[in-house]
Amino acid sequence: MTKEEFNHFIKKPISKDSTLNEESINLLINKFPYCESIYKLHTILMHTNNSIDFNDSLIITALYTTNRTHFFNIINPALSKNNTKKETREIFSFQDWLIQDTQKAKPNLIEKPTHNTIEASIQKSTEYNNYLITETLAKIYIEQGHFDRAIQAYEILCLRFPKKSSLFVDQINKIKNLT
Repeated sequence: MTKEEFNHFIKKPISKDSTLNEESINLLINKFPYCESIYKLHTILMHTNNSIDFNDSLIITALYTTNRTHFFNIINPALSKNNTKKETREIFSFQDWLIQDTQKAKPNLIEKPTHNTIEASIQKSTEYNNYLITETLAKIYIEQGHFDRAIQAYEILCLRFPKKSSLFVDQINKIKNLT
């Protein structure tokens, strides 16, 4: 195979006057094992000849192909026409978008927080929550000197994780020795 023939096959792989055969492509694959175009030619030839080895060739070619959608469109031109419909989007400048976005915005319907609602939310956030207890939180309590809270955290962890209860009991004993 000459360079001109190879270039011709790359430009128009499926043609009626093609002298392309499987032997010549296999020779090229052996000579240039990492050439994506040769694998594509091989698979296209298999597809046009309805070869039984087409699926195997397709799998190997998919590994070497960098643009699989383009390759799919080459093999299935009828299916690719249906997939070429693209969405059209309106293009706005940033200022147009900002003006449009602010016009869509509704006035603020949220009431301003009163003193009572602020105090209620503060009270709720400072309440002791047993669901948030972790080993890390218990260690932080120890570092901060809140030994009672650390003991309580480890007791909750003993109930939540019975397999690690011996570890937590050891930690509780160490804390009691510190105080």
